[in-house]
Amino acid sequence: MYINKQAKKLLSIKKDSKILGKSLYKLKIPDEIKREIQKLNSTKTFKSISYFFNEKELEISLMPSSKSTTLILLTNKRSLEYQRQLQERMLGDAAHELKTPLTALMLLGDRLDNLVKKKDRPLIKRLRKEILRLKLMVNDLLELSRLVNSIC
Repeated sequence: MYINKQAKKLLSIKKDSKILGKSLYKLKIPDEIKREIQKLNSTKTFKSISYFFNEKELEISLMPSSKSTTLILLTNKRSLEYQRQLQERMLGDAAHELKTPLTALMLLGDRLDNLVKKKDRPLIKRLRKEILRLKLMVNDLLELSRLVNSIC
C-alpha cells in the first residue's frame, strides 16, 4: 500500500513506479524475502530476519496485519550498530570528563574545611557530601559503560 523513497531505492524500484494495489510478489524483491513473507502469512506471527542485500546488512521485520496485508520494515543494521557504539562511547567519555572536575572540587572542599570558621564547617561538610554523591553517580556511569561494552 505504501513504500517510502529509501525502500524503493534499496529494492531498486523506479521512483515513478506505481506499486499501490499491486501484489508484493509482482515487485522485484529478492525471492528469499518473498519466501519469508509466504511463511509468515501461514503462521500469522511477527518475524525478524537478517539479510544481506546490495552490500548492506539489513534487518527485515515482517508483521502480518490482515489476510492480504503485511508490514515490512527494513532497517540498516550497520547504521544502528554505529549509533549504539557512539552512544556507549559518549557515555564513557562523559563519565570520565566529569570525574576530573569532581576530584578537583573534593580537594578544594578539603582545603576549605581547614580555612573556614567553625560556624561555616557544616556548609563545607554538605558540599563534600554532595560532591561525593556526584562521584558515586559518575562511577556508576563508568561501570555501566564497562558492562555494556563487555556484553557487546
